[in-house]
Amino acid sequence: MLVFAKIIKVRGLAQGVGFRPFIYKLAVRLNLKGWVENRNDGVVIKVEGEQEVLNPRGVNCLRFFPGRGNRLWGARTTSSDPEWKYVGPRRYFIYLEHSIDRSTQWAVFENNGPQLWANVRQSVSSFLYNEWVSGALLGANPEEAYFVRCDRTTMTQSNLDNGQLICLIGVSVLKPAEFVVFRIGQKTADSRS
Repeated sequence: MLVFAKIIKVRGLAQGVGFRPFIYKLAVRLNLKGWVENRNDGVVIKVEGEQEVLNPRGVNCLRFFPGRGNRLWGARTTSSDPEWKYVGPRRYFIYLEHSIDRSTQWAVFENNGPQLWANVRQSVSSFLYNEWVSGALLGANPEEAYFVRCDRTTMTQSNLDNGQLICLIGVSVLKPAEFVVFRIGQKTADSRS
């Protein structure tokens, strides 16, 4: 197993390897040919049998697989908050925050009243609906996958007087299947009869 020695390289590699069209899918288990060709620059160090110790600490290891090459193996963060344990949900929330912020800039300086609130709810709900349809959000229907509230329940009179529009958004994000467990059983001839 290989472990990164320079944290800067880890950030660049974990974010940039194997660009994915969907932000919620991670660049893990990808061939890293070209990223770790020169091992004399101090980028990687070899550590045997330490992955079970390093993963809980948020260290994503480089592993070598014969015939498959070096692979980034893991998608954890160093956060102590269990909600931000994995890189995927954190990156996805950053994407959501930035996308919603950019796509609602039209609301600045509009009259802060029920019509604006309905328009903001519709705009954000449409965006999240598309995210749900594309498979980025967990839930059998949109109501299970997200909610958007922007009305008098989310803002006080003080908020309105200070020109603040407050929209409460909740999403149910997918988390990576870090450990896939298969249970295989076999019935004996006696149990079939």
